[in-house]
Amino acid sequence: QHLSHIYLGHGDSDKPPSYNPTHAMYDRIFAAGPAAARRYAAHGVRIPADKFQIVGRPQVEGIAAAQGPISGVAQRVVLYAPTWRGHVEETMLYSLPVGERIVASLLDRGATVIFRAHPFSYDFDDDAVTISRIQQLLAADAKATGREHLWGAAAESERGILDCINASDALVSDVSSVVSDYLFSGKPFAMVAVPSEPASFVNEYPVAQAAYVVRGDLADLDAVLEQMLGPDPMNGRRAAVRVDYLGDFPADNYAAAFVDAVGQVASKNEADVSDDDTEESDTGSRTPSWATYRRVLGRVALNLTGTALALGAFFAALLEAPEPVPVLLAVLAVGAGLQAASKDLRDRTRWDRLLARSTVTRAVLLVVTALAISNNRAVTAGSVLAIVTLAVALVGESHIRAAWGRLGLEVEGFPPVRAQLAEVVSRGWVPIASFATIIVLLLLSLVQAPGWLMAAVSGLVCVVFVDALVRALLRASRVIAAESRLRGALIEYAPQFGLYFASTVGAAYQVGMWLPFLVRIGRPFIIVTRNVAMMREIAALTRAQGLVVPVIHRPTLRSLEDVVVPSMSTAFYVNNAVRNTHFVERRELTHVWLNHGDSEKSACFNPVHAIYDLLFAAGQAGIDRYARHGVAIPAEKFRIVGRPQVESIEPARGPIVEQRPPTVLYAPTWQGPFADTRVYSLPLGRDIVERLLVAGARVIFRAHPFNYRFPVCVEMITQIGRVLAADRAATGRQHLWGAAAEQEMTVEDCFNASDAMISDVSAVVSDYLHSSKPFAIVSVGRSPEALLAEVPAAKAAYVLQQDLSNLDQVCADLLGADPLADVRKETRVYYLGDFESDNYADGFVNAAREVIDEGRRR
Repeated sequence: QHLSHIYLGHGDSDKPPSYNPTHAMYDRIFAAGPAAARRYAAHGVRIPADKFQIVGRPQVEGIAAAQGPISGVAQRVVLYAPTWRGHVEETMLYSLPVGERIVASLLDRGATVIFRAHPFSYDFDDDAVTISRIQQLLAADAKATGREHLWGAAAESERGILDCINASDALVSDVSSVVSDYLFSGKPFAMVAVPSEPASFVNEYPVAQAAYVVRGDLADLDAVLEQMLGPDPMNGRRAAVRVDYLGDFPADNYAAAFVDAVGQVASKNEADVSDDDTEESDTGSRTPSWATYRRVLGRVALNLTGTALALGAFFAALLEAPEPVPVLLAVLAVGAGLQAASKDLRDRTRWDRLLARSTVTRAVLLVVTALAISNNRAVTAGSVLAIVTLAVALVGESHIRAAWGRLGLEVEGFPPVRAQLAEVVSRGWVPIASFATIIVLLLLSLVQAPGWLMAAVSGLVCVVFVDALVRALLRASRVIAAESRLRGALIEYAPQFGLYFASTVGAAYQVGMWLPFLVRIGRPFIIVTRNVAMMREIAALTRAQGLVVPVIHRPTLRSLEDVVVPSMSTAFYVNNAVRNTHFVERRELTHVWLNHGDSEKSACFNPVHAIYDLLFAAGQAGIDRYARHGVAIPAEKFRIVGRPQVESIEPARGPIVEQRPPTVLYAPTWQGPFADTRVYSLPLGRDIVERLLVAGARVIFRAHPFNYRFPVCVEMITQIGRVLAADRAATGRQHLWGAAAEQEMTVEDCFNASDAMISDVSAVVSDYLHSSKPFAIVSVGRSPEALLAEVPAAKAAYVLQQDLSNLDQVCADLLGADPLADVRKETRVYYLGDFESDNYADGFVNAAREVIDEGRRR
């Protein structure tokens, strides 16, 4: 790791964004002053003290200091700079709703006012109205008194915040980074205590110790302003708080502290990188490949081609070209449009995505149809009705799509709140029927078919459209009603914990592996998703297991508030989805990291895991690997709970030498998204399998499902399958591969059916330890010595070199003498915890209950 990851922030205040637990994932946190470092612990966010470095806040270097006491200023200028309302209720600490009264009181005292509204406030209609009223108040006063107030563009875009601070003699604000910055000036400031009482407000937002605190209802506004703009008794207190919030650095060249700190980090990193280090190609990165761009460009080109052909048909019909010409062009336009949507057409579950697609092309073709009917003198009431029906359906598609796909609540498995509505006919039939009917009407116009026939044909679209529209409207009303009931129903249901799933992939196996054990905790719980497709996948998973668990989709940050009810104390996480941070911010919950496997790959020592309050580790190995890779996480965050999924793994039937023929599981991992995770042996797989066959073994070959994403891997998998098929035909040994090993059997079934295993650096190695059966690890991308240093489990494995030069010896040890049997027992405890095999999963279940109950007692 050649990079040091440093968190800077984009402002310093006492609001939740400034002590967000996600900051724990960085190597270092540059804090403006001691107060910034302290506030994390004050809010239960545990971050090692040595991660913090006090560097000041360089942005304030341009703020000028007060020239004297405010009482000596003849015409006082007061900056009113309220913050915005924030994403969620707990950050709604803004004074703007009472801003008009604040500004009026300042004007009554003869002050000149600079009103600088937060730019985000304009995004909310009621706040924008309030801003407008304040601006009108200032405009009227400026006209009446001649005082040069500043507002709007003059205060918000023509001048920066530092310009406004320097132009002012005092400040009125709320819980905002502007307050911390204003400390640098030494000038007096007031804070509006929203929503607390002043005493508790000061306790919760310590910067207010240097402020004149105004009650949220403004009952004491006049008295507070009298003190701030007059004798200013808080003058001495501000200096001490300034040091606490902005560091003890001289005002002259203040930013040098930050610059020096950056230089120290850069120098350290240069020293840590050896001269012979070379940059590794990341051919497996997630950067979209040319093939991906080609597919996207292909769809765009097809859509444009369809529109161009439709326009060609339009001009042909307009110019009264021979009758077949516009029809032919229209057919080609429809073909191009359908080809652009071919991926969705092939999968009936994706037909709903066709709604409102190719609308321009269809609109033009509809006009072509009308012209063709007119040119062929086939205009009748029936033909007009057909055109009108198609036009209405085309316009209505976007509304159907919005009602089904973009409206509020999606929930399953929660009978008190039902938002689902069954479809008799898929709404995807609406655009398909539209395309088909346009072509049929064009053909009918050629033969001058009667109007009633055209109307009858368009009736197909009408029926499908009306059904979809009615169901969309019913769903919209049901969703709105369900949304209003959701929180109350959840409070009544009283979930004690939640599983939060924000990823867009992997629900079936990541949630599936934990679901049975979450149920065994024996407490009511919910599953919260951020992706509709994953919500449906998880809901199907619960139904398949015969479970009734509420699965709730929450699309926005604010909508998450509804599911965090008083009874809930804990949230569990199974992957590193970016939007996990949205839920981790809820400090009333204990956030527990579970992961979806245990291995020595980088995903199992990711620094991001530091954001969670607790990390459940299968064994001591799961704790040690963080420190071994330089990831600092406080020891008290870890709990050893075992890996409950291995409970179903059976022990060895006896010494492997007694198993005839021995069954060997070959389970290579996938190639991974990055170069440093490309530790898979699949390119060597054919040679490995052929040597096992020579040794007389029966082989179970279980390919990793993700390898089917890559054509070159698919070819390797296919070749191994052919080798096994040929041997089965020749010897009768019942090898298993393909669907038999990957779909009809679980990975645990494969473990139990085997007597030994060959794999890579993967979670299957840790799990296989539970069986005490012998296994080998292929040392891909590193020497055997490096593998032993990086992967402690390799001490219990027969290490196969990447060039396969020791393959014969590994097979002999693996299938014969097995000299590492005792080492495996010790390694099993190190990786999977010292729990009894009977009821092994109770290690996790009991630990989870303790965390849930501890949180509920708080």
